Amino acid sequence: MKKIIIGARGSKLSLAYASKVKDLILESSKGIDIHIKTIKTSGDIHKDTKVSEIGGKNLFCKEIEENLIKNNIDIAVHSLKDMESFEHKELIIGAFIKRNDPRDTLVSNKIKNLKELSEDMIIGSSSRRRELQLKKLKKNVSVINIRGNIDTRIKKVEENKFDAIILAAAGLKSLNLENKISLTFKTNEMLPAVGQGIIAVQCRNRDKLILDIIKKINDKETSLCAKAERKMLETIGGDCETAVGGLAEIDNNNLKLNAQLFSDIGEDDFNYELTGKDTDAASIGKAVGEKLLSLAGEKIQKEMNILITRPLIDAEDLMGKLFSLGHKIIHIPTLKICPVRIEPIDAKRYNAFIFTSANAIRNLKVVKQDKNKLCFCVGAITEKIARMSGYNNTVSAGGTVNALKNLIISSNQINEKSNIAYFCGDNVSYELDLELKKEGLKIVKIINYKSKKITDLNDQNKKIIVNHSPDIILVYSLRSGESFIEITRNHSLYPLMTESKVMCISDKVAKIFKSDGWKKVEVFNPGEELLKI
Repeated sequence: MKKIIIGARGSKLSLAYASKVKDLILESSKGIDIHIKTIKTSGDIHKDTKVSEIGGKNLFCKEIEENLIKNNIDIAVHSLKDMESFEHKELIIGAFIKRNDPRDTLVSNKIKNLKELSEDMIIGSSSRRRELQLKKLKKNVSVINIRGNIDTRIKKVEENKFDAIILAAAGLKSLNLENKISLTFKTNEMLPAVGQGIIAVQCRNRDKLILDIIKKINDKETSLCAKAERKMLETIGGDCETAVGGLAEIDNNNLKLNAQLFSDIGEDDFNYELTGKDTDAASIGKAVGEKLLSLAGEKIQKEMNILITRPLIDAEDLMGKLFSLGHKIIHIPTLKICPVRIEPIDAKRYNAFIFTSANAIRNLKVVKQDKNKLCFCVGAITEKIARMSGYNNTVSAGGTVNALKNLIISSNQINEKSNIAYFCGDNVSYELDLELKKEGLKIVKIINYKSKKITDLNDQNKKIIVNHSPDIILVYSLRSGESFIEITRNHSLYPLMTESKVMCISDKVAKIFKSDGWKKVEVFNPGEELLKI
């Protein structure tokens, strides 16, 4: 009896896929003993980190493929949408299992149709494609990164941490969780990811015996659709984080491929559809990919090395978006955020709160919390964190603290008698409280966190900077800028001063770089990074 070991991730969904492959093989081939071996992947280890930040494509496949190459397993089972469009030279996808429902769904206790989707809701998704497609349907809806297995994500909806989450129909149906689906998107509303709903069965390309076994469970129509979709993805140079959708369908031996590609900053999308003979699947995919690139033109930009100095918790969303655009991310945090020990704040004492950073919200402790407390924020991230923390009556100024000052002054919800608490760190580049006091407002400044400089640079990070000189350096505070300048001096990284463009959050921050001799310095508003880059 031939013994075969199938390798798969340990999640419920991956094991369901592996079991399905096992059953199909046992139905089509006799005299085989099959065992399933669970393998922990990088994507499983880093459950709370955005996929794009820790390597993007292949995170859920890499270790399984390594075990296959080393002969520790005979067959690897993957969700096709998690795989690179280029296969390892020693491996081959020998079978594509008949496609499940390729569509995307909403899991929500509040939303049963698109009319019920409002802009103050928080939607969980780890996909930039889904985020941009959803924003085409509801422009200003908030989409927050969410990781974890299906059960974990659904639990967050049930605990009201999210108003809804977006999940693939195929995964929910494979786990018999159809009852959790509140809305299924039409493909013209949310075009699925390439390969969505398809199980890929992989083996070593020289293992003829295994290849012959798994070829018996291949679904021809699904394999042709997969070939067209993956060739399109390969042609545009896309991966699982590229904001691209693609769905091939076959009718009477004719294959129709519908594809959508978003511009780098996500403001534009380009759509193309092509039909041809199903036997020309790869040619159709290539033609669609080339047409998308032609339509997008300069709105698909060159890859850059981008160095981000912000702490991980604040940089995660931006890093994911930049990575999905094809840029390489160098993360060198220059500040450590530490809470300040203060007595919990009596929320009832104040008519309004002001937050100029997400850290001020994360380190806020209150008693007698009022979820309808009027909150003024600056920037999209701070607003999102405020809403996620339960502050529903939140208004935000885009970009600058000066814009926030003008927003507060013009508000008809406060007056000179209002008591306003301003929460911030110990180092600010704009004295907002003093500016508001000049306008006659009663402001209490409360420092609830401190930022400490990080001026050390380990050998690995220094090597990364030297070998991949950053095209752009993003700096978000005065202290962070001072810290990075010290790093540059301490480690003799002087070429950065003439080669790299430093993008600073304010004129005050830009001034210290210019005074230090940096040649390319610009000012940006938070939230404008993608536009500026």
